[in-house]
Amino acid sequence: MLSSSPDHRLGLNSCPESMAKMAAAHTSKAKAVSKASNRNARLKTHTHRRSRTGCYTCRLRRKKCDEGTPMCTACRHLGLQCGYKRPHWWSNNDERRRHKEDIKNIIKRKKLAE
Repeated sequence: MLSSSPDHRLGLNSCPESMAKMAAAHTSKAKAVSKASNRNARLKTHTHRRSRTGCYTCRLRRKKCDEGTPMCTACRHLGLQCGYKRPHWWSNNDERRRHKEDIKNIIKRKKLAE
């Protein structure tokens, strides 16, 4: 229940000191929001350690893919097949293992040739 004191009926906004405190609180809250948005802006420009949609060859090799199109740099450099669409061998573990071994052999041959 509300008290009938004159101060309460007038409210806090009628007191200059209260208004100054509220303005200061509003300003500090605005600064905090501004700092938070600056922090979020910095986080958005931060590069990710892991690529999000790397090619399936880099995913299989567990290497960071630069996601270049039509071929990523790693696949181009190593002469590997590069693809961003899910290949048929991806869903079969035996085929995936075989494909990974093939990639390892290609890389070994490439290093021996250098």
